[in-house]
Amino acid sequence: LPALFDKEDKPFVNPTHYIIGSEILEPFVIPRYRDDAHPAAAAAAASAAFTCNSARNKKNKQVKKRKKKTNFRAGTIAFRCRFCTHSPYKNDAPLATIYPETIGGLYRANLRFQAGHLNKCENCPAEVKERLENAQRSGDRRPYEVQVGVRRYWISTAARKGFRNVTVKGKERLGFAPPVLQEY
Repeated sequence: LPALFDKEDKPFVNPTHYIIGSEILEPFVIPRYRDDAHPAAAAAAASAAFTCNSARNKKNKQVKKRKKKTNFRAGTIAFRCRFCTHSPYKNDAPLATIYPETIGGLYRANLRFQAGHLNKCENCPAEVKERLENAQRSGDRRPYEVQVGVRRYWISTAARKGFRNVTVKGKERLGFAPPVLQEY
């Protein structure tokens, strides 16, 4: 899946949001089973998926499969901190994964991620954090006319990249469909 922002978007997006959308947030398709949602959890679940019931019968060990829970958001899109992707759940800072309900919720989800995760993320490289701090200190130097339509720009650029609203079990969710290339 593509990043939220690329070089074409840089003049139209707040510098802090550009770094977050192009270098930190990683879109992914939510898997069907919850155990598979986090790569580190999937590895742990694979090793603990079978338990022996040796109390009943020591000669013939009976193996039970762990029951998997279906994820109600399966098949839709979420975003996670690319630096926390391979760390175990217990090491993740809060809000390492955000679940925007629709394409219109991307901007708000980014603000929650920015406020709740970035300052506490121990996996984010110091160089990236330093660039974020510099961008925040320098302020938003874009023309006022560009700043006014920020939320609309998030929606239009996400749609241009292929993110779409989809209906899953009667609810609006964020999905992905590759954009159609225009012929000239």
